[in-house]
Order: sequence, then structure tokens, then C-alpha cells
Amino acid sequence: MTFRAVIFDWRGTLVTTLSKHEWALEALRLLGRGTDPDDVDRLVTAIRAARGVQDRLEGPGIDSDAAFHRRTYFEVFHDAGCDDDLAHALYVVESDARHNPFATDAVSTVLELRRRGVQVAVLSDIHFDVRPAFTAAGFGDCVEVYTLSFEQGLQKPDPRMFNRTLSALGVRPTDTLMVGDRSGPDGAAVEEGITTLLLPPLTNIEDRRLHCVLALCEPTSRARPLRTNLACARPSYQDCLSGWLSETPALGVGQDRHTIRAILFDLNGTVSNPHKGNTKSYRRAHETSRQVRVQPAD
Repeated sequence: MTFRAVIFDWRGTLVTTLSKHEWALEALRLLGRGTDPDDVDRLVTAIRAARGVQDRLEGPGIDSDAAFHRRTYFEVFHDAGCDDDLAHALYVVESDARHNPFATDAVSTVLELRRRGVQVAVLSDIHFDVRPAFTAAGFGDCVEVYTLSFEQGLQKPDPRMFNRTLSALGVRPTDTLMVGDRSGPDGAAVEEGITTLLLPPLTNIEDRRLHCVLALCEPTSRARPLRTNLACARPSYQDCLSGWLSETPALGVGQDRHTIRAILFDLNGTVSNPHKGNTKSYRRAHETSRQVRVQPAD
């Protein structure tokens, strides 16, 4: 199957997300306060109670407006009995992409997609700009389009999020693969005619799952050799780039793949690593991509 573009969700798909206990622990550490397990448990329990049955922190439109997001979170923190310093620390941790490290196969997957001539976009329900995280990881210029909910005034599963991304990429739904980890927000792409791959949420950066994407994306007519001298933020990324990427093993997908609208993989198998023998220097390919900021409709 040949796709002209792949749209990735961010949190849970390309990067990990802190658990509730990790979130509380990082905030307490930031303040230099006690990080005893009992202290962390009390804070997590208080926030959970303050969120309410409807979970205010996951309410409608929470990621479509940065000011509304901040106001809602601080209301919950204060209802949980957090002082101003702790509330601020919790929000800082929630809004710092450094607490969302990329999967070890994220860079190599995106680079291989670009080598195959496949365009790449990121579509995320998020309240802050994630572009610097991609730049810091060394592959921001490989992502052509960023569709971020707080800039759009919308969030998934609103169909306009998907359609605006398609428009910015200049591709049709049938030529596009959506990759996410949540059936509600990300799976809604199938309603717009976009083939959708749902992966289990990423919980460990060493969980290599993105070979599933490469298995579904054959080289396009724009495929080309991609060389790079990326100075990646994480040593594991250098391992991914130490040589030409090996061919991704084929998965057990039916031959009539053009009829697939949504796929759910159970990722308990192993994946081949890129071969390591080639140590020659690489240079960044010219015209790797162009970044497009998706403009909200008037």
C-alpha cells in the first residue's frame, strides 16, 4: 500500500506521558519537597477527587484553548488543596515536553518515511507548542505540518482537525495514514476516509512499535536516499542513525489491504534493529521538507 502522507498523534504515540504518580513526584521534586511514596499518594488522591466524576482535566475543549486549559487545571489543583507553589509546579511539569521523551524508534521511522517520499504531519490535542521538542530531538525539519489543537481552537475528534491537516499537506484522505493510540480522538479519522492505525499507548521509550507504520508505507515515486548528520538529543537516536535503515520485516497483514479502514495491532513480537556496520559520515539532505503551519479557518 502506498501512502503519500502519515499523520502522527504526539503523546502516547511518538512520546511517552507521565503517569499520575510520576507527574506528582516531578512536581514535588521541582519544589524540593518530600517525595515519600505516602506524600505522592496523598497528592494523587487529592487531585483525582478534585477532578470529579466527569474528570474536568479531560473535559470538552480543554486542549482547544491554552488559557482555558490553564484556568481549569489551576481550579482543580486548588480544589485539591494545593498551595500556589505546588499548583504552579504541577502545571509546569504538565506543560514541559522534556517530560515526554520520544520513543527510540521515532526518529528512525520519520527519517525512513521521508526517504520513501512520504510526507509527515503531527496532529495533537495539546495546549503548548511541541515544535521545539522535535527540533531538540534533531528531526523537526522532517515534519511538514503541525496541527495543534490550541492553535486551531478545536480538538480531536472534530473532523476539521483532520481535514485541515490534509489540506495543509495537499493530500487526499485515501492517500493518508493516521497513527494514534486512542480510539476516540484518533480513531475518528476513519470517519473522514483516512486509513487509521491504532497502537497501544506508549509507556516506555524502548517499546518499538513504529515498524508497523513502515510495514504499511511503501516507497512513493518521490523516494530518495536520505543522509543526515543529525546531532540527536538522546544517545539511542544515534544508534538508530548509525547506518542505512534495514528493511522493515513484513507483518501479517491481509493482501487486500486497500479495504482496511482501521487496524489494531497487538505488539508482543520483536522487531529487527537497523544494521550497525556503516560508520561513514552523513550529511543533511537538501530540501528535506518544508514546515507548514496550519492556519485556523476564519
